[in-house]
Amino acid sequence: MTEETREHEAQQTQESSEKAEAQEGKKSKPEELKESAQKIWFAGLGALAMAEEEGSKLFQNLVSRGEAFAPRAKRPVENVRTKTGEIVGKVETRVEDSLTSLLGKLGIPSRGEIASLAERVANLTEKLETMKSDEKKSPGKASTKTGQKTAAAE
Repeated sequence: MTEETREHEAQQTQESSEKAEAQEGKKSKPEELKESAQKIWFAGLGALAMAEEEGSKLFQNLVSRGEAFAPRAKRPVENVRTKTGEIVGKVETRVEDSLTSLLGKLGIPSRGEIASLAERVANLTEKLETMKSDEKKSPGKASTKTGQKTAAAE
């Protein structure tokens, strides 16, 4: 073999090895997709492993931050509770006033009115009982009005 032939063979060998390397570098779409999916899977497994290792540390860190933040968060929450209580009180008053007004328009007495009437009835009943017991003790001394009523009743 001549030197020219050797050079030509070497050049062909080099070209064929370059072509083979180029073909190996180029992967088909399904292979690339499979490789990407596998990398994503491994990344997910890595995240899970890291979460297991770092999870308790992260939890403790969150707890300590929450404890430090609690006093600052407490004040706004208390303000909201106070304002809510005030608003509820105002709404209750308005509802009660509206209901009282409506019941009055419908002719339905309020609790206060019923209590007042019950007290008056109790007082009148007591007076009647007193008058009856006085009449039984001394029938001649009873007033003429009571005597007339008693006579009319008999």
